[in-house]
Amino acid sequence: NTLNILGGICYQVYIKASTSNTTFGAKLIDNASRTVREYDLSPSFILDETPLIMQGIYTFQVVNGSHDQQYDILLMIREK
Repeated sequence: NTLNILGGICYQVYIKASTSNTTFGAKLIDNASRTVREYDLSPSFILDETPLIMQGIYTFQVVNGSHDQQYDILLMIREK
């Protein structure tokens, strides 16, 4: 889960698997349990630079991972 985002625009979502040979997808879910973004299967990492207005707490869900492991998730958000 993210910290509580007071309101802003997310300019970059970066999700990286621990190993380079991992294929996975991901979902970004808001605090009302709505899927805001859904990412198709990708090898090694996902990079989304599409602006997204965000407010509240969000949950990232990794789906269909080819390996059970940890993932690094980074957000670049400009809060108002």
